[in-house]
Amino acid sequence: SRPPSVKPDDEQPGASGFLPFPEYSALNSRVRKLVSAFQRENKKEIERQQAKEKREERRERIEQVMREREKQKVEQQQRKWSRREESNFLKTILAFGVDK
Repeated sequence: SRPPSVKPDDEQPGASGFLPFPEYSALNSRVRKLVSAFQRENKKEIERQQAKEKREERRERIEQVMREREKQKVEQQQRKWSRREESNFLKTILAFGVDK
């Protein structure tokens, strides 16, 4: 429902075929818009990078906890005697007795 775009008279190409150079206020407005758009995109990129780093740190912490738990489990299994070792020990104690 917009009317067809018609260039105002001051934006019509001149005799040389070029558009007139924009006014100071128009240039200033365009620069401000460019700077604010850059700042918005830069802020979004920084936030994305921080979120990615946070996810990686969380993943590393979880992996560290899992490695620690696995290490403790292996150590516990190594400390615990097998059934054969335990039965041999009990047979030895029963056979020879224990001096107090």
